[in-house]
This record gives sequence, structure tokens and C-alpha cells, in this order.
Amino acid sequence: MASPSTPCYTLPPVQTRHAVLRLAAIAVLGVLLGACDRPPPVPRKAHLARLPVKAVPGSWSVSTDLAHVAFQVHGTDGIHIVRDGVPGRDWQTVSTRSFAPNTDRIFYWARASDGTTALVAADEVVPVGMSRHEYLTFDPSGAHWAVVAAAPVAAGDVGDPDARIVVVGDGIVRGRHRDASVPAWSHDGTHLAWVAVEPAEGEGSQMRLLVDGAVRQAADMTPGPCIPPVQTASEGPGLPADARALFLSDGRAVALMRDGDGWGVFRDGERLGHFGATVPVSAGGPVLTVESDACHTAATIVTGSLVVAADAPVVAWWERMPGAEDRWRVMIDGAPADDVTCLRPWEAQPPVLSADGRSWAYPCFTRVDVSGQAVDVVTRHGRYGPHVEIYGVVLSDDGRRVGYGATDAAGGDFTLYADGVAYPHRYYSIWRPRFDPSGRHLAWEGQHTLGARGLLVLDGRDLASFDDLLDGPTFLDPDHVSWVVRRNRRLTRLTFPLS
Repeated sequence: MASPSTPCYTLPPVQTRHAVLRLAAIAVLGVLLGACDRPPPVPRKAHLARLPVKAVPGSWSVSTDLAHVAFQVHGTDGIHIVRDGVPGRDWQTVSTRSFAPNTDRIFYWARASDGTTALVAADEVVPVGMSRHEYLTFDPSGAHWAVVAAAPVAAGDVGDPDARIVVVGDGIVRGRHRDASVPAWSHDGTHLAWVAVEPAEGEGSQMRLLVDGAVRQAADMTPGPCIPPVQTASEGPGLPADARALFLSDGRAVALMRDGDGWGVFRDGERLGHFGATVPVSAGGPVLTVESDACHTAATIVTGSLVVAADAPVVAWWERMPGAEDRWRVMIDGAPADDVTCLRPWEAQPPVLSADGRSWAYPCFTRVDVSGQAVDVVTRHGRYGPHVEIYGVVLSDDGRRVGYGATDAAGGDFTLYADGVAYPHRYYSIWRPRFDPSGRHLAWEGQHTLGARGLLVLDGRDLASFDDLLDGPTFLDPDHVSWVVRRNRRLTRLTFPLS
């Protein structure tokens, strides 16, 4: 625990670009100053499990309600999952696992001794070929799941090239394709959408948006100057790198898919944007598949940046404006979010949308050269920075406040900011912060030095240390913040009062 004499907050000489916002931040932080001399609160503790000696390091997971835990254990015939004290069957290997949202159902990937692979979905063994955990999706309730994967084939069998990739929903094969994107459930869990590559009539291929297996939209995959030839999926799905399907809160489908000789973002068939290329983004910037001068200035969308608001029919993404290599902007519903342009898109996370879709936040590169870089945090309500590096941008539930971690020196320690005002402590590393539902409190995790235990932090005050973080901060009720952590061999839920 932190020392009682450790100050919980001191107001730093950091200026926001808007005096009104600074005054508001000072008013909120003034409330926190009154608690600076108090000792950290004593948490409520709930011990969820004691790890056996043969538990696999780092294999623990917790449900979203922080009530159920699972972990891997070395058994006599391999490795098995233990969920809430109950062991499952042995496998040769077990990899990434997680609970379905709002349930106690655990999902994980496994390989049997004969080399076959499977997705274990709440104790149901679903044979699949190559896939990834990020290709497994759920509806918001956690009642429904879906995955895209290579079809399971016998050893030496190359399989049908037009059916090498399968989309599975709730254990049922919903489609077999040349290639397919990650499937997405509608908010009410009644519809499933994905983008797939199919053979066209005669020769060539089509890219199609399917909803519940029925074609909603189709486009011939005609060659484009910045689009490489279509590759047939071999080991596993390739389309998730380029195509997306999502649902808006009102049930309309959004698709990023081929559009003639380019790509388009469509909302129920209405085209919101047209692009000559799609790119992923790495720490070094956008990665172009076709390296030509024309492609460096073509209108381009960052595939992984496509995101929808939780409770409003709003979609956003990063795009490059045509004709300029270094003019990138955030788009909302097909129109610029603001008048800001950036030197390149942000690589670590999509634009952040508030649940109601009315507010947004994103880091914006304003300088990238041999001497370093400068990054601002841009929001609907203000702009903060510049910083050298940004991590973990988050909005409050009402979209009015923004929190983030930043460093002002290359390779330097991180500081947490709320509305551009810094909390006092610096951290060697940090986890993404979160606001409580009221937006008055900001919680995060950090590590002061390399190799030190992690720390649970609330409003700038270190509360407790941990060896591993399973989940949190989570606000299970309006007046408390909770984490699940490992300390030594115990998995424990810690709950602290917010005030």
C-alpha cells in the first residue's frame, strides 16, 4: 500500500489550450486535494482462487462481472483449463482464452495430441483450422458467439479452394468461402454479418456482404492501381486485414469492402467513402502493400480504425485525403469530425467515440522528423499537448472529459492526464485509464520502475500493488472501483470506495 504521507494530487504547471476547460479541471481537482493527507482506503477483498503449483504462468482470466476465474494447469496427460475450481479435459496445448461478456462461459483454443485444433466454446468442442483469438466475437450480452477460421481438413487434404474458410456462429457453420472477414453480431444478437470472397459467374471473384448468410451487397473485384492481386486463403483467413462488417445500434449494417477498383465504406448500401487502398498501421506509420507514387497519395482508409458508437448509429474511421501523403483525418458518418489534419494516423487504437456518438477523441501527429515527434490529443471540447508519445486515450461516459497517458521525452516515463492537466506521479509503464460513470474519478494501473510490482491508482493515489492484472478498473456499482489481481498465488478482487 502507498504511504499515508504520499500526496494524492498537486496541481502542475500544465496549461490547456482553453482557459474555461482549465478552470473546470481545477474545480474538479480541488475536490481531490482535500483527501491528500488521508491514508489510502482499506479495500474489500474477495479471494477468488488459490493457484496450484502446476498452474501455467500468465494463463488466468476473469469474467466481466469479476466473479469467475479460469486458468491453465499442467495435468498428467497435457494441459487443462480450471474454471471456478472445476477442471476440464486435457489437451496437448491450450492458448488464448477469455470469458464471454457478462457470462461465466470460458472460450479457448486447443490442440489435441493428433495435431487437430479446436475452439472450445463453453465446453463445446468446435473443430477448426487456423484462426486467432481476435477473430472470435460476441454479441453485447455474451449469449452468442461467432468466429472465422480455416476449415478443418484431414492431413494431406488441400480441401476445396472455394470453401477453405468457414464462418461459425453458435457452433453452426454459417458460410464456407474463399476468404472471409471477422463476423459481427447485431446489438440484440439476432443477426450475424460478415464480408466474404466468392467466385463470380464465369471468371474472377466477388466480394459480398452477407447478413445471416444472405447477400446484401456485392462488387466485382476489378483490379486497381493500389490493390494487389487477390490471394486465395491458405493457412487461415486473410480478409480480416482488409475488410470489416459491423452493426450500428439501430440494426443497420456497416461494411468496409471492395467498391469496383477500390474500397468503400457502406451503411446499409449507402456509400460513405471511397478509397484507392486500405492499409494497416504499425508504429512506423501506414504500411502500403503496393509501393508506388500514386498509392502514397491515393485516398486511403486504415482498416482497423473503423469503429461504431455503443449506443448511437455513428461510425468513424481514419482516412488519408487524396493528393497528399501526410494529410490524415478522422471521419464520422462520412464527414470530417473537425477541421484538424494529421501527419499520419494513430496506430495504437481507433478513434474514441462516446456511447452517444456526440463526442470523440484521438491523438494527432503534428510533427514527425529526425528530431522526434509531437502528438496532440484532439477532442470535440478541446485540444491538448503537444506530447512526444500518447497511450490509452479514454472518454468519460458523457464524452465531456478525456484521460490519457503521455510522455514528453523519447523513452521517458509516462504521466496521466485528465483534460490536459497532469497527475503528479510518473510511471515507467501504464495501463489504459478509465473514468467512473460520473466522470469525476480516473483510475488506472502503473509501474514506477522496471521490474517493480504494478500499482492500482485512483485519482493519482497509489492504492495497492499486484503481480499480475486480470481486469479493471471496473465500476460494478456507482460508488466503488474494483480490480482483480494476482498477488503471489492468490487471485483476488479488490474493491475501493471512490470518495
